[in-house]
Amino acid sequence: LLKEVLRGDGDLGARMQQLRSFSRRVRSSEYHLTNACNIRCHGCWFFEFGYDRASRELVSLEDWREFVRKQADEQQVTAALLIGGEPTLYAERVSLFVEAMPFVTISSNGLRPLPKQGFENVAIALSVFGGGPLDDALRARRPGGQRFTGLFDTALSNYRGDPRATFIYALAS
Repeated sequence: LLKEVLRGDGDLGARMQQLRSFSRRVRSSEYHLTNACNIRCHGCWFFEFGYDRASRELVSLEDWREFVRKQADEQQVTAALLIGGEPTLYAERVSLFVEAMPFVTISSNGLRPLPKQGFENVAIALSVFGGGPLDDALRARRPGGQRFTGLFDTALSNYRGDPRATFIYALAS
């Protein structure tokens, strides 16, 4: 069916070929940037199952630089998805990926804005569990357990009008 559609529309066929050519150059990988997070979401597998204590975190920026270089040069990764804990807690680590790879996305809770300068081309995926009071009920808990309010409103405020930001809704059963 696709071949029929493309055959009938030369412009569409040319655009599809450009897309295929581009996508062949994209090689993606996901990285846990840190074990640290500034909230404790209900149902977060990483903290609820103790993976934060069981996994060793690279701390040295030089170790990170070498790791990222190997990913880009030896593994030919061109697209990094950086997840947490919370990547915005370590913008200097994010910058190493930005220097080495053309496509970088972070997954963030939105409580801390990623600076614009130096991170203009970073895509920001803001996690939302439903917005407003539902996010507060399910996610607005500090690492020590104390609750707070305004998580969703803070994320909106931090990224309002920011073309890098997209909201990603997390669903659980």
